[in-house]
Formats: sequence, structure tokens, C-alpha cells
Amino acid sequence: IRREILAYFADGSLREGFPKEIPGIFRSNVVRVADDYFALSDTAELYRISGDGSHSKIRLPDLDDGNEAFLSGDGERVYVSGSSNSIYAFTRDLELLYGFPVAGRGTCVIADVNGDGTKDCVALSLDKKLYAWTIK
Repeated sequence: IRREILAYFADGSLREGFPKEIPGIFRSNVVRVADDYFALSDTAELYRISGDGSHSKIRLPDLDDGNEAFLSGDGERVYVSGSSNSIYAFTRDLELLYGFPVAGRGTCVIADVNGDGTKDCVALSLDKKLYAWTIK
């Protein structure tokens, strides 16, 4: 098992509880949601790393390869999409958001596209259509 070393610096100093060894290989960006960081391993495990160095993870069932997946966040939630035409949305506690997964691939856009004051998830799907879902 290959392990990655995670270091977390605050104000130029290594934070207490770091460096931290995390099992897996990580090739995508890290996303911050609230005070936690999220990383996706090459085996499609989504890790939540807290500021104290503790971490938890979940396995994405329909995603075979985390290397071809996209990770994004909106400050409150984390989104994962890959080649399986599924977009997942999770709370910072790694709970699947209501109504997800939805059909889509590539990086999704999170924005209020219809001006109703609620965030929407916009993505292309394998059927070459553009979809938008209201996030609740």
C-alpha cells in the first residue's frame, strides 16, 4: 500500500496532529468544505480530513477509477463525478445529499442559474444534454 503524507500548515507552522499518513494515491485536487479538506484516492475513496488530523472515508460504489474523476466543492458540500455518468454530492459529514447521485460527468458547475436564491448543479451527461438540478 502506498501512503501519502499530508502536511497542514497554519501561519507558517505545521499544525498539531500533522504530518499525517493517509493510505492511497491521490492525483486530483483537494477541496475545502467548511473547516475540512476532501481528497479522492485512485481507488475512488473519498477522504474527509479534519483540521486536527483525523480522517474518515467512504467508497463511491459506481466509480471504478478515482484518477478519472473530478472533485469540487461549494463551501458547504463536496461533489464527485467521473466516467460512470454519476455525480455525487455529500455533506461535510460524508452523507449523501438528498436526490443524488444524478446523471452527469466531468466537472459540475454549482451556481444559482435560475435566480431563485438556491444553488443548482449543472452538468453535461453522456446523452450530450445539459442538465440542472436544484440542490436542497
